[in-house]
Amino acid sequence: MSRGNALSVAAAFIVCILVPASALLGVASWEALAASADDTVIDSLAFFDEEITVVLSALVQMSDDLSLVADSSVRGTVTQTLRNTRLLDAMELIVRANGFDFRRKGNAIVVATPERLASVFDTVEVAVIPLKHRSPVEIIATLDLIVPKESIRADARTSSVIVSGTAAQVNEAKRLVAHLDTPVRQVWIQSRIEEVATSALSNLGIKWDSLSLKPQNNPIGQVIGASIDVIPKLGFLQDEGYARTVASTQLTVADGSTARILLGDRIPVKRVTVGPDGTRTESWEYFEAGVRLEVTPEMGMEDEVSLKVKPEISSVEGTAESGGDSLPWLKTREAETVIRVRDGETAVIGGLLQTQELEELTKVPLLGDIPIMGELFKRTDKDIRQTELLIFLTVEVIDDEYREQTAGGVDIVELLTAEESSSTSVAGGQ
Repeated sequence: MSRGNALSVAAAFIVCILVPASALLGVASWEALAASADDTVIDSLAFFDEEITVVLSALVQMSDDLSLVADSSVRGTVTQTLRNTRLLDAMELIVRANGFDFRRKGNAIVVATPERLASVFDTVEVAVIPLKHRSPVEIIATLDLIVPKESIRADARTSSVIVSGTAAQVNEAKRLVAHLDTPVRQVWIQSRIEEVATSALSNLGIKWDSLSLKPQNNPIGQVIGASIDVIPKLGFLQDEGYARTVASTQLTVADGSTARILLGDRIPVKRVTVGPDGTRTESWEYFEAGVRLEVTPEMGMEDEVSLKVKPEISSVEGTAESGGDSLPWLKTREAETVIRVRDGETAVIGGLLQTQELEELTKVPLLGDIPIMGELFKRTDKDIRQTELLIFLTVEVIDDEYREQTAGGVDIVELLTAEESSSTSVAGGQ
């Protein structure tokens, strides 16, 4: 008995119960292919080592709306047991499982290899999409969600992206680029670094021990709300000698970029290395001393900004020998933290302490300068002074152009979903 006759005989003994598709849960992806929804459901059906074209033909005959066109590339056998399966779902499972794809042409379902279908049905289009604000590399990283990576190319010279694909893919790529190619948001940051005597901090209203460091629904860093107005009081403390301004700067930073400020010196140190053959090589290494501040803003929703802040204050205290080289010995105070502030707010970072031992010489004029005997007319007073470094960061969002560009824009999540279906705060430093 031939295989085709065996299939007919086997099918005669199989009971196929047809029930409405609404009785089953879920929506099959093939449903959109039919001119009208096919309600045929296979209750129980099995195929054993049958030719895939024979199986697909048998399934299509169960529908009054669909017909089958199988390309010559469609070959192979099917062993499948179906129970309570929609007809269109069953055909999709069999086609996909065997490495084939399908297209709709009228009421006919055309089955072939993906490459064969693309060569017949898909007209390849090429589009050059110019960019105004973002780099091609940034855009390509997202475009490969819609178009295969090998079909996307960046042209840095013209600041554009070249996309090749079907008309639908090219159109979706253009929509996505229009959404992504927006001006980079910028943040204006005013930084002010103050060195304040710890004994005077209470006059500013700052007492770290009395502040609760419990985060207020803030997963980044330990940030607390505080309604303190410390800036006006700093002037009074400076007049009294309890505070001094170490640095004050203003800068504009792009979202996600790092701004770096150095107010100090770059100390050159000569390095001499001797090779195996006795060759001496001289090079220069630079050590930075002074005030250094690194700030990286990351924009959030509703003008909220996360600031990654890394302040450092260093000074040269002497020299140290290392491998025959005399290197500067730096005394450093540094911290690194992440805080979250809103547009227009001022963040205060503290906790960088320094203890200094000061000596004050007092002497009687003239008499104190007499050799040997002058020591009787001198007095040396020692005082231990502890200071704390306070960093004030005021943040303002500069995004007027960004708001204009993105007004009425397509939401990125909605765009990708459519493509898939069609195809003052205070923080204690460490």
